[in-house]
Amino acid sequence: MATRQPEAHRSVPETEKAEKLLTLLRDLNQIFHGLARAAWQEQGLARPAAIVMREIDRNPGTTVSGLARTTGLAKSNVSKAVESLVEKGFVEKRADPEDQRLVRLYATGEAKAHFHRMVSEVRNRVSAAISGFSDEDLDSLIASLDALKLAVQESLGEQGSW
Repeated sequence: MATRQPEAHRSVPETEKAEKLLTLLRDLNQIFHGLARAAWQEQGLARPAAIVMREIDRNPGTTVSGLARTTGLAKSNVSKAVESLVEKGFVEKRADPEDQRLVRLYATGEAKAHFHRMVSEVRNRVSAAISGFSDEDLDSLIASLDALKLAVQESLGEQGSW
């Protein structure tokens, strides 16, 4: 079995640079979450409902238990969020045709339209924010973020988790 050898030209990043990177990523994450939160608050939805709605849109036919696993939210919180989404007309419950005990969850047309409008609005705001960057700078930024994602995934794969 081959062992992975570290590359000689690579070194462990300085703590200051790692800290700066984490701070920038956290700040950007908060900005993007703020944009999404504003869109969901217009519909009177709380954060757990927004998280649940995103997962239902990504995984049509999921269940409350499945949502609890994928979101990390307590099953009781997922159930409350689902009920809120059903009341608003964003989620439809359907019995599983093969197992009537299971209830499958699907985004309604209204929810999909709203979700896609929200994503489009956020995308437009990001596009406006980066409009002053050159194509070369954007390509470099995207390549660097892709490389960072891969490096973190590889690190997690080797260690299991942080």
